[in-house]
Amino acid sequence: MKNIGPAILTFLVLFIVFSGCVTQDIHQLINQNPDVNSFLSANPDSKVNSNFYTVSQSNELIQQFKDYCPDLTPNEYIVVNFSLTDKNQDKVIILSNQTYATVCIILLEQKFNEDCNSFIENIKSKTEELEKTYKEYSGLSCVLDINKEISLDEISDYNNCNNFKLEITLLDKKIQEIKNKIITCYADKVSCNNFETELTSIYLAYSNQQDKNQQLTIQISQLEKELKSCPKLIPTKADIIIIPVIKQKNSFCPDLVNTLFDKNTALQEITGEIESKNSYITLLNNSIAECKSSSHGGGGGGGSSSGNTSDDANEDTEPEDTQTDFQNLVLANEEAEWILTAQKPSGALALTPDSPHIMPYFANMALTSVIELGDVYGDAVKNYMDWYFEHLNRVPDDIGVVGTIYDYYSLPDGTEVTEKSLDPEKKNYDSSDSYAATFLSLANAYYNTTGDDGYITGHVDDLKLIAGAIDATLQPIGLTYAKADYHALYLMDNVEVWRGYQDFSELLDSLGDSEANSYFEKAEIVREAIEENLWDEEKQEYTPYYGHTMKWNVFYADASANLWPIIFDLPEAQGDRKSIIWDKFLTAQPGWLDLTADGFPWVSIALGALKNNDSSVLETYLENISNEFFSERSYPWYISESGWYIRILS
Repeated sequence: MKNIGPAILTFLVLFIVFSGCVTQDIHQLINQNPDVNSFLSANPDSKVNSNFYTVSQSNELIQQFKDYCPDLTPNEYIVVNFSLTDKNQDKVIILSNQTYATVCIILLEQKFNEDCNSFIENIKSKTEELEKTYKEYSGLSCVLDINKEISLDEISDYNNCNNFKLEITLLDKKIQEIKNKIITCYADKVSCNNFETELTSIYLAYSNQQDKNQQLTIQISQLEKELKSCPKLIPTKADIIIIPVIKQKNSFCPDLVNTLFDKNTALQEITGEIESKNSYITLLNNSIAECKSSSHGGGGGGGSSSGNTSDDANEDTEPEDTQTDFQNLVLANEEAEWILTAQKPSGALALTPDSPHIMPYFANMALTSVIELGDVYGDAVKNYMDWYFEHLNRVPDDIGVVGTIYDYYSLPDGTEVTEKSLDPEKKNYDSSDSYAATFLSLANAYYNTTGDDGYITGHVDDLKLIAGAIDATLQPIGLTYAKADYHALYLMDNVEVWRGYQDFSELLDSLGDSEANSYFEKAEIVREAIEENLWDEEKQEYTPYYGHTMKWNVFYADASANLWPIIFDLPEAQGDRKSIIWDKFLTAQPGWLDLTADGFPWVSIALGALKNNDSSVLETYLENISNEFFSERSYPWYISESGWYIRILS
């Protein structure tokens, strides 16, 4: 006998070798086996039943018992199942090859153990695991509908340890059910997007508490003014109560879970601050009552109250403004998250989450808006910048310029190739001046937000190489060609070049680089050239490119280009010039407002409305793009439009 466990399960493994045996011989052999015979004698109500299995049906049993029958060779087996039927349902399994040359008899004689201690301990352990698993996710709404109770109706007979085995199996299934539910409900198998529901509720709660907190701040300010006549009665401010939040470990969607707990921590902190301010307000009211009592209701109190009337009227608008700002910030961050869903594992940023097209110009513009929201996006932006540096043309490209970057295409297997390599008719890149200039602006924005001077310093030579791509097309007139082989001096490109030179000069100055001033001087050359060669003082309008006559009825590049100096804050495009251009644009291009002027929405132009304080036009336009695009964000909504939208919100 082979004992497994404390008198729980006993296996008898008997190997018998014989030849010329038929089925009846096997049946007789089983009955004559001393252990089987003893079992039958002790259990007179028991009997032997035999069943034969096909080869395919045998495989599972053979696999199950191969460790107990090592002498059986992998031939075609015939399996005979003899079951000794009694209350314990013990079985004898026979494994034999077709010639019966080898027979493996396995007698499963399961004896009942009154305590079944090992099983009970296992059940206890599994129950604790189930409770722990349930508690870990009990705060998340999609787990609430899971019934963690185990039904024992079908296993209520504890006269056999098999019942305990069944309970352990059910516990394992329930634990896996909870984990599967989390994966399905929250991980969404791919993106964990369903955590947004949880985050939204936290955002809304935080927004409400922020409003309350702002109102209490205003109230405290008013009450403290009333106490000016009794300064000695001003109470000491209560300490802010910080309620600690324990961050649980969670293996699903860790980044979003961390965000969830971080936002919840902020909510708890502001809640504690509100409680502290309420306590302080109570003390202030008591002090005011004491002050008024000591002065017998004199005119000082009344004068103070009267003097606050206009302040109250002005301050009443602050909570609404604060709420709007917070809501806009939430929307801007949601837009940033959408942009980053278009980021490839390599770090490249495609035009949309489903697009294979990678155009660095649009990625530069979009990520500049994203990084200005905060350093929480620093890693994603740095991953993109790493990709850009890795794909720089460090030797002359196919038109002889160094420091440029091609447009790329992401193949289904994730490989990224230049678009021109797939189709010779494609451009290598749309422009060299704008691609380089907008990346320099992105690098400066990254540094200003993150302060990561180590990373930027490590890539200063790369950035100067990129700036060299602008220098390569800078002409004596002071403007840049779009490309070395495309001699157009565009207004939009040169506004971006001015900004890129300016931002790179600022970045180098922050790093203490001696070349900072040279790029500032280049920026000034381009700025002056724009004013001298692309501005028509008589008509009070810009020309979209050098040597061209402005046509306001042409949306791109004529009318839209006139907004670029305003949008990028070119110094000359301010004051009266800014409003004149805006009025001309709205008159000539009313279709922009209702999204019919062009195939794209051109959210960038809405910055013209913002910078001209044209709130009516801005609100109408934002409502229109919301109705048109935000349910699905389908093309032609893409990362650049999204980036401009972030700038408006923030």
